[in-house]
Amino acid sequence: MKNIKDSHLLYDKRFCDDLVRDRPEVNCKDLCVILDASKMKSVNSMHEQFVSGFSFPSYYGHNFSALNDCMTDLEWLNFDSITLIIVNSFDLLIEEDNSVRSCLLAYMKDICRYWDTPINDGEWWDREAIHCKVVFDRDCEFDEGA
Repeated sequence: MKNIKDSHLLYDKRFCDDLVRDRPEVNCKDLCVILDASKMKSVNSMHEQFVSGFSFPSYYGHNFSALNDCMTDLEWLNFDSITLIIVNSFDLLIEEDNSVRSCLLAYMKDICRYWDTPINDGEWWDREAIHCKVVFDRDCEFDEGA
């Protein structure tokens, strides 16, 4: 498994291949979403894949702020951990400028950090840390300087 400059974004071809091929039974509390980057070549198609994969509500705004809002909410789903698998990741936002892909990766890192941090405010929304990671099936060169 290769770390892509962050503990939340990983490259593990074998893990992805095994999961996609075998679809092993997982704990029903482990949210595992597989998105196909060959259907995520543009920003619009990427948003559609997130809508479909995570069952976003109808009010989803199809922009990065809305992606962040929905991915750090997910109240309509019940889970103890989150794993997002991106297959065919070489095609991820390939029709866009590298800065768009970098923006998505930055949001994914922030979203994973959000879930990995417990909330202890003494309120009804308090929660334990929830492990969250994004796994790519290929080692892609991402320009993270943007």
